[in-house]
Amino acid sequence: MPQLYFVRHAQASIGHENYDQLSLLGHEQSEVLGRWWQSHGIQISHVWSGSMVRHQQTLAGIQKHAAMPTVCALPGLNEYDFKAVIGAYAEKFPSDENLKQGLWLPLLKSAIVSWARDEISAPTLETWADFNIRVSGALKHIMHTALTAQQDALIVTSAGVMALVAQRALGCDDSGLIGLNVALKNSAICEYRLSKSGLSLQSFNALPHLADPAHKLLHTRV
Repeated sequence: MPQLYFVRHAQASIGHENYDQLSLLGHEQSEVLGRWWQSHGIQISHVWSGSMVRHQQTLAGIQKHAAMPTVCALPGLNEYDFKAVIGAYAEKFPSDENLKQGLWLPLLKSAIVSWARDEISAPTLETWADFNIRVSGALKHIMHTALTAQQDALIVTSAGVMALVAQRALGCDDSGLIGLNVALKNSAICEYRLSKSGLSLQSFNALPHLADPAHKLLHTRV
């Protein structure tokens, strides 16, 4: 049965005006992953990624060290606009303690909860339902292609997308999905076995390429 390897992008430029590019640490994470991939001889027949810069740069780092087939960019694998989510949340709930204290991950979690409940909106922000539909369409295409060919695939995307895929496999509710979203680390791997009955989760948020104590500083979530 085909194996699907979903990889979260390496560390992006958090705290900078343009978040959508890898940090120096992120570039290192992606290349370490590429070296690990090559050393373990994992053969990949299909590669998909989102069209965001951080997705493309992560994949480029992997490809420096591991041979991969031609990449197909799927906009359906792009992350939701987390800045718009947080901005809409901050506008509606300005007294939130996480907002006041600048606690990034708790703030994001609260903002996503409100977004999923349709409590917040913004002109540039897709609805939670539309995000689900978009990602589901991309996942359906990937699963159909890999299952028909009976070949393994690598998918480079973001935490929100990967959490949604995990929700499909585990059957958890939106609250569980949001917990999975904020738990995912940069360059983490989620592995699934694909069959006609659907996806079976084999590993979640794995960092085998960063197991060496020398790579301790490469463990990041933001």
